[in-house]
Amino acid sequence: MLKNSCHTEASLPCHTEHSPCHSEGAIATEESKNIESKNAIIDSSLATQGSNDKGKDVSATPQHDNKAGLEGNALSPRLVKLEIEFKQNGGEWKSFKIGDLFDVDETWIYGKNRQYKTKFNEPDSETIPVISGITINNGINYYTKDKDIPANEIFCDSLTISTRGEYSGTVTYHDGKFVLANNILVMHLPKEWTKKAKIYFATLVSKLGYGGFNGYPRKETLKNDVVSLPAFNGKIAFNYMESYIKELEAERLQELEAYLKVTGLNDYTLSQKEKDALKAFENLSTPKRERERVSGTPNEVPLKWESFKIGELFEIKPTKAYKMTNTTLFETKGDVPVVTNSSLNNGVSAYVGLEPTEKGNMITYSDTTTSEGIFYQPRDFVGYSHIQGLYPLVHKDKWNRYSLLYFVSVFRKASFGKFDYGNKFNRKIAKEMRVLLPVLPTACHTEPLGEVSQVESKRDFSLATQTQNDKNVESSATQDYQIAFDFIESFIKAIQKECIKSVVLWQEREARAYKQVVETLA
Repeated sequence: MLKNSCHTEASLPCHTEHSPCHSEGAIATEESKNIESKNAIIDSSLATQGSNDKGKDVSATPQHDNKAGLEGNALSPRLVKLEIEFKQNGGEWKSFKIGDLFDVDETWIYGKNRQYKTKFNEPDSETIPVISGITINNGINYYTKDKDIPANEIFCDSLTISTRGEYSGTVTYHDGKFVLANNILVMHLPKEWTKKAKIYFATLVSKLGYGGFNGYPRKETLKNDVVSLPAFNGKIAFNYMESYIKELEAERLQELEAYLKVTGLNDYTLSQKEKDALKAFENLSTPKRERERVSGTPNEVPLKWESFKIGELFEIKPTKAYKMTNTTLFETKGDVPVVTNSSLNNGVSAYVGLEPTEKGNMITYSDTTTSEGIFYQPRDFVGYSHIQGLYPLVHKDKWNRYSLLYFVSVFRKASFGKFDYGNKFNRKIAKEMRVLLPVLPTACHTEPLGEVSQVESKRDFSLATQTQNDKNVESSATQDYQIAFDFIESFIKAIQKECIKSVVLWQEREARAYKQVVETLA
């Protein structure tokens, strides 16, 4: 049995570059979702092809392809050149049965249905990630500080594969320490394999075709699956695998840099208005006596929470959809997103060459799944069966990208843990749900938001997103207050900048490191 070298070491936190807002729906947009963590490298490499392809075929369970490889997938000029040179030097792709490469029975371990006593949404110096079958956030469900975890249940430098659920077969790589929940399989690869070789192999496993509720991966099937690996003289070409992933990472860094510049997200400096909004939110979420101690300004603009019934703000109704089978719907390729019941990729499962049925700048959710299916749709899209849309009834000119992203957060919070495939999230229930929104007295809505403290801290949506039952707040059917849309917009812009800051700094650091390597080799 391959021993894990991390079992006797102290538990250390993983994913320290993780965006501080990973659990906040406010910035979980279609554009930003896949840059949450540097360790989620598979999500930014060709491994996404495996999981994203599963999501695109919503008409049926994906057929299990018994052979996976990356040959022929090199689309960029740099990767094409790398592949041509590999073949010219005698390289080839050779089929290997996974069970012949590894002792699957002994070195691949199923996660136990362990109940951890401590659970945290954010890591610190004492936490360790808990990996489950979820297919977002690099598989991290939460963090724990439990001290009684057996040494042989702490892993590191390994792959995991989700073994249950619609997106089973999703593979992630973890270079730091982690522990397992249920519905997960940890895969120990030989110590002599480099990190990039493991990522390359993870891509192949992710492409095997598992997925859907009838396509669960098991040791018995995985050991007989066949993957196609680069080889020289019949032996695995680790150098090629290393070079391939390096080139892929360099490309992704360049794409990220270009995206950040085009969108303006590379500028994470807070404006004064955004600082004011953060301070106002901090004070709004702090008891009055403590607020005065922190800010020293007892006479601030009286922002307060008011309870709103969702049905008072939005009409909720099914999105318009084409009356055609999935096969017909998805056979035309284009750039118009189809929003389905998926809880991944902003709910988008395919892009088609049809006319949109719905306008963008709206919130959608699936009435068949959980609150994870609530998304803001920035673009015109094609609707789908069981996808509900939220159409503003009041303040129609105020519901823009930022205010709707904020509403996504409070809507998700209000519905979290209440719905599943057995307990449907129908329109009637959604309309009666209550959320808390920040409001200003009508006469004060144009006043400044108060003095700003230089103290920087992570922002907590917990109070802002409590439900009516949590807070027992009366409805705000009065005209004495109006929703503080200007504050909301400044607040969300500030949150986006705080969240993107670590991504920008990481991208700049990695780009410098890559440039130094290139200059050294030149």
